[in-house]
Amino acid sequence: MSRARSAADLRPDRGRDVGAGRGALRAITIVGTAIAITLWIFSRTGTPFAGFDWIELMEFHKHYYREQLLAGHVPLWNPYVGFGRPFLADIETATLYPPNLLFLLPDFWALPLCIALHTGLILSGAIFFGRELKLAWGTSLLAGATFALGASLSGRLQGGQVQVFCTLAFLLWWWALAWRLWRAPAWRVAGAFAAVTAGCVLSGSPPFIWAMGWTVAVWLLAWSAGQPWRSFLRGAGALGAAGAWGLALAAVQFVPFLELLGQGNRARVNPAFANLSALPVRDLVSLVWPTTNAREFFWEMNLFAGVAAPLGLLFVPQVWRDRAGRAFFAVAIVGILLALEPLGIAGRLAPWLPGMGALRTPSRYAFAAGWSLFLMLLLAWRGWTAIIPRWRLMLVGLIQLGSLLWAVEAQARQYATWSRWADEDAIAGRAAEFAESLAPVPLRVGLKLDMVRANSGVLHGFSNLNAFANPGLARMWEAGHRLAGLSPRLDSPSLTLELAGQSRTALRKWGVQFGWDREQERFFFDPAASPRARAVYRMKLVSEASAAAQQWWDDAGDVVFLEGAGPVADGEAGTVLGARVLSITSYESDSVEVRWDSARAGWLVLAEPWYPGWQARVGETWVDTQPANGWMRAVAVPAGSQTVRFEFRPRSLRLGGIISGIALAGLIGALVWPRKKTDRDATRRLASV
Repeated sequence: MSRARSAADLRPDRGRDVGAGRGALRAITIVGTAIAITLWIFSRTGTPFAGFDWIELMEFHKHYYREQLLAGHVPLWNPYVGFGRPFLADIETATLYPPNLLFLLPDFWALPLCIALHTGLILSGAIFFGRELKLAWGTSLLAGATFALGASLSGRLQGGQVQVFCTLAFLLWWWALAWRLWRAPAWRVAGAFAAVTAGCVLSGSPPFIWAMGWTVAVWLLAWSAGQPWRSFLRGAGALGAAGAWGLALAAVQFVPFLELLGQGNRARVNPAFANLSALPVRDLVSLVWPTTNAREFFWEMNLFAGVAAPLGLLFVPQVWRDRAGRAFFAVAIVGILLALEPLGIAGRLAPWLPGMGALRTPSRYAFAAGWSLFLMLLLAWRGWTAIIPRWRLMLVGLIQLGSLLWAVEAQARQYATWSRWADEDAIAGRAAEFAESLAPVPLRVGLKLDMVRANSGVLHGFSNLNAFANPGLARMWEAGHRLAGLSPRLDSPSLTLELAGQSRTALRKWGVQFGWDREQERFFFDPAASPRARAVYRMKLVSEASAAAQQWWDDAGDVVFLEGAGPVADGEAGTVLGARVLSITSYESDSVEVRWDSARAGWLVLAEPWYPGWQARVGETWVDTQPANGWMRAVAVPAGSQTVRFEFRPRSLRLGGIISGIALAGLIGALVWPRKKTDRDATRRLASV
């Protein structure tokens, strides 16, 4: 009897040991597969380091992030891009995304480690989703590898769109948790979904969150078709509440981003922009064969997800009775319809759904089409194991994986072909020499894109009139183009490359001290160009920013033009004093100190971009700066001698931090609070679905 009892007592332990061993082996497999995929991508002819977005944008983000954090600063403002713009508020910088801390390491190590981490996230998400779909573990792993290596992700990574890859890495977890929450609302599942939603927001690609949201919404609506309306409302309500919770978790980043959008140059509704770079019908061939000819195909249009993916169409009748199978088919079809160029659906919906203009490239709506077709094949595959030898199924899987690895190799030749300008270091080095004589204020330059990259001042410590920023600040964007007599390009709302080609007289007005003189065809250095800080004693009120910028452009510099209601008015009566140049005694990334010494009160005008959150300490009082001359900062200063300190102190960041703190407390409570009856009921409902 005691022996029997001992054996029975040992069986659970042995079962736990076997389960733990199997779990460890699977974890090692996920890690090993993630490393192998990363090594394959980074060992090809062209790596993500040679992708356009990395070279033109991401490299500067990571450099500035690393530089500021190692100096003990949270990077709130970047004074080296387009005369200055918010840094943290731009979600694309991923400043508050925890894995971004990897970039405190040199890029050579940080980027592969970041990609390996997110590839592991993809694989684990695929396995979790596969378990929800009742797929075998190995089959789910293959689905994850297909998602990671498919052209929609690997191609964007090879094109340098690092933050797009990081954002899309959350999709499979997000999708599976949304489905579980829809079927059986529970606090812990809602908390997990909220946490993943926050990760999506913080990771750095808002446009793709929109595309991901469409994908998951279409899938859930198709899956729930015919469901009782009470169940539908319960699931949709739980999902909406958990999504709002996730946005609250990320509010510390999301609220400043909303403020940036409000100050940005993107139109709220623009059907023409929404239809740019839609998917040509001929590019549907990429579902069967990867588009490796850069002359014929734009890489954003590549939908390849392995040679086995199109086979999913052959099994539509077989999986049609499966609600999940029908839903994957809906994702593929709706995504392709939204993406197709001849239909122009995104532009048609833009007036009704302003978010439709977020992508600019409607082909991105079809990013999950190939993978959805492959999942249809896997759902059909579930029933084959009893009638088809396993080795044949494994052979199909190996062919699928081999085709994806080959496609990554083939597409690398066209995706990652960008390079730095040969003379950039020499020109930037020359600018840096001139900058030493102007310290501590950064040298302001006007160099075209074919001389140095738009944001290269981040690396070399100068501020360039040319900028690559998405979105750009509307005040700088509109004033710059209109005063230069240029029409902003619809297809490039993030580039100001034409502005650096203005005449030397115009560049001098902008305060450009080093640039290219197009009349004399040589570089110039003009340290006396329009000064950065002035004391101005005459003021005029104008109705709007564009009028203020125009009057500043036509004025000699003795008047400050402020925006406000009421009649146009001059400043103080009496003797009119001319504007005086002031000395900047300290200049840091998010603060500037100016010495004020005047026998009369006046306006301190700083020729730096105005933005909400820039405040000035005058005496012992902090006041908000006012927009001046359409795009500058100004503050009223009394007579006397003092140092006026400008500092970037965004209220949006404080508000977002408070909201995130409250949401985080709720998340911790949901995860650690004992399971309640509602959670047990949700588990029973889940088992019955």
